[in-house]
Amino acid sequence: MDNKSSGLSASKIVRELVLQRPCLLYCMAMGIINFSELARKVKKDVEKRLGRRTSDDAVKMALIRTADEVEKTWSMLENKLRSLIGNSIITLQTDIAVLTFDKDVSDKIIEVLSRLGNTRFLQYTQGFQSTTVFISMEDLEEFLKLVDENAEVIMRDQSAIIIKSPRDIITTPGFIAYITTMLAWNGININQIISCHDETILIIDRRDALRTYNILEELILSQRRSLQLEHSSNDA
Repeated sequence: MDNKSSGLSASKIVRELVLQRPCLLYCMAMGIINFSELARKVKKDVEKRLGRRTSDDAVKMALIRTADEVEKTWSMLENKLRSLIGNSIITLQTDIAVLTFDKDVSDKIIEVLSRLGNTRFLQYTQGFQSTTVFISMEDLEEFLKLVDENAEVIMRDQSAIIIKSPRDIITTPGFIAYITTMLAWNGININQIISCHDETILIIDRRDALRTYNILEELILSQRRSLQLEHSSNDA
């Protein structure tokens, strides 16, 4: 591939490669990258996309420039995320069922709502070709009778972690990525994610519910303590 026809420089290619790898972004943000070693590891990928050979030093310098950009961006974003997390509250709802229908059943769900009365937990999302319903286990059988449709998938014994955050979450990128990455590293599988204005709802297997709650609660409390210490230091 000719470099002129591709319109890409080594620096741009390095930046794209880094942005595609969240682990590299995090390490750059923390300032814990060995740039010489990383340059050697990504050099072949850079040359393949560039269409010609390049030097270790050129890749290294491109990595350093990208890292400077990442650190500045992360520094501003991290403060917003810490504030969001520290000012969030979480609740746990157990005994949830998740049903997936291979058609639009939203009209029936609205009708069922009036007949079921007050349910402890009910959410639904409408996709292009399917509908997913989240409902408390005690209302599951009655719901299935009333909706009169066969669900393609029924997942019982689920739990919902509900994270209520300040409204800044709507305009702040990275909140869900931060939370889900932490849970992934702790081996927690998230079956569904629901976003409802300033609430983030994570649907997980009941076996992981308490551990997930404890992980997120400790994260919130640690950020609160950190924010309180900063405020105390500023007031002193």
